[in-house]
Amino acid sequence: MKTNQIIIGVIALIIIAVPLYIFVVQPSDETRTHLSEEGQLYTCGMHPDIVSDEPGVCPICEMNLTPIKNNNQKSSGERKIVYWQAPMDPNEIYDEPGKSKMGMDLVPVYEDEAGGSGIVTIDPEVQQNMNIKTEIVKIKSLSSEVTTNGVLGTDETSEYIATTRVNGWIEKLYINYTGQKVRKGDKLMDIYSPELVAAQQELITALSYNQSVKETNFKEISESGEELVENSVRKLQLFNVSDKEIDRI
Repeated sequence: MKTNQIIIGVIALIIIAVPLYIFVVQPSDETRTHLSEEGQLYTCGMHPDIVSDEPGVCPICEMNLTPIKNNNQKSSGERKIVYWQAPMDPNEIYDEPGKSKMGMDLVPVYEDEAGGSGIVTIDPEVQQNMNIKTEIVKIKSLSSEVTTNGVLGTDETSEYIATTRVNGWIEKLYINYTGQKVRKGDKLMDIYSPELVAAQQELITALSYNQSVKETNFKEISESGEELVENSVRKLQLFNVSDKEIDRI
């Protein structure tokens, strides 16, 4: 008895579901024609087989149904050619008639046929749901003020490296942070160098020796004193000591 009830229930479900599938999920061409005569048709963007004669939601994904464009209506007057394409390769498109790469005559594609020839058309409502925005190409003046991030660097051609020519250590630094402005002649640091002190002492000793041998009658001794002074001065010059400092010593 229970088996018979189950069979009767299954048959009843099939009787109800099949017409619903035919007329709602899989409408025939006759149904589509009938619905198009009645008014606007609606379909699901994800399931194009779902067609309804009134707005609503898709029974499969529950997305809002979108209006279907009536492609059966032909515009009055001459048909407009959108572009020309190769008969063997629909992706080979031209703006004017002529020959394809294979030497075949190009085939015109009309405005009412462009949707089925590789050109994707999207319903305005679907565009709004997808947040698609378009703008006509225009020639406009750009703002001269641009706010952006940048990296600053120094001009390598104007860089100068200050080095000491003697061994020693820095006692005081006057330029002590990056970006500090330095002008020609500014003091950079105080350094102490035992090597430089010894060279200065050599000059003082050479001057004293030269002064003591000036009165000698031996020319070679007198010349040796002057030569010793010249060598001491030259040594300080090689240490980058200015002539003014040498005169002061």
